[in-house]
Amino acid sequence: MKRLLMVLFVPIMMLTSCERAFDLVVTQQDIVGTWDFYIHPASWGKVTIDRYGNCDVCNMGYNTSVYDPDEYSYESGTIKVTSSKVTIDVPGWPSGTYKIRKSYKENNRYLIDPDKSGFARILLAQDICGNVEDYMFSIGGW
Repeated sequence: MKRLLMVLFVPIMMLTSCERAFDLVVTQQDIVGTWDFYIHPASWGKVTIDRYGNCDVCNMGYNTSVYDPDEYSYESGTIKVTSSKVTIDVPGWPSGTYKIRKSYKENNRYLIDPDKSGFARILLAQDICGNVEDYMFSIGGW
């Protein structure tokens, strides 16, 4: 009886595990578009990323302060994703190669260099700039 249960149970677990692993792979195509970003500990704004990894960054605030549009700073660089690893070369951003993953809690959010609590060095999302304090002072992960 135990053997029969194992024969039935193991394939189900394998399918579930494999399916979840494929769902979590992040590609360049996933991050193409315009995103709000938040860089820990306090920088935020908008970034537009194309399919080749070229990006244009607009820094819109620091901490909870919002810059006047005349004070926005603009940068260009690259953000390239390959097999759930992202290589960043943007002035003012942490440079290097980091792990990138989709948020387990929210849709359309990507965590760059996530730690075990769910927080990340950089966050790409669709809804940060309207509510920066929620991201800075949130007690849960993203």
